[in-house]
Amino acid sequence: MSRTYKAGEQIACPHCGQLQEDVVEDYVIPGKTGPSSAAVENCFECGDDFEVSYLGDGIYSVKVL
Repeated sequence: MSRTYKAGEQIACPHCGQLQEDVVEDYVIPGKTGPSSAAVENCFECGDDFEVSYLGDGIYSVKVL
């Protein structure tokens, strides 16, 4: 399962739905696009992992791991 976000949006954990603290672009590797931009993050509420990547044109993907 994945969801897309626009730059500047606050993301929600794809597992539990809890809003995370930062905007989506703060979760990726800067200057990269596609799989090389991906970073694995951990929800502060449920503790489950999810991946955030930059798809280009200000669009980001957040998916369940």
